[in-house]
Amino acid sequence: MSGAAGLGSDRLRRLLAKKLYEEKKRFEMMVPAEYRTLRELLEEEVPSVRLVSGDYHVFDRRDLEALASDLPWYIRGFIRLPWLFSYRRAGFKQVYRLEAPGRWVARALNYIFEGDIGGELWEVDAWRFPRLLRRYKSLILVILHIDATGEESS
Repeated sequence: MSGAAGLGSDRLRRLLAKKLYEEKKRFEMMVPAEYRTLRELLEEEVPSVRLVSGDYHVFDRRDLEALASDLPWYIRGFIRLPWLFSYRRAGFKQVYRLEAPGRWVARALNYIFEGDIGGELWEVDAWRFPRLLRRYKSLILVILHIDATGEESS
């Protein structure tokens, strides 16, 4: 009897692994294939970026204008969009880590939260992240970081 139960659990495990792999591939297709500057996007009639899948992610103009008004004019040509964050849990702590597009966005985040363009903010805690989402909803993409081992990952 335990042999039959083992076969059933192996089949279930394979089905779950296949489903997780398919979902992972689907999410990988939703990441940006390109990043464009805030200045470029503000000039477009339909501001958007191409995704890996070939589809387009369209930005809400109000979000772009809000970001432009919140940042100094002289860095708008350096700020690329969308902002890609990974979400993970580290024990009881929820962390949103900036994965792309890079250093100028980390500086913009530091300016938004600390008022200083010189510093860089690469991680946003769960208390601050809703503020970003409320103000710049269409400018942010979040991917999930899942560690199957249950250990904290880097």
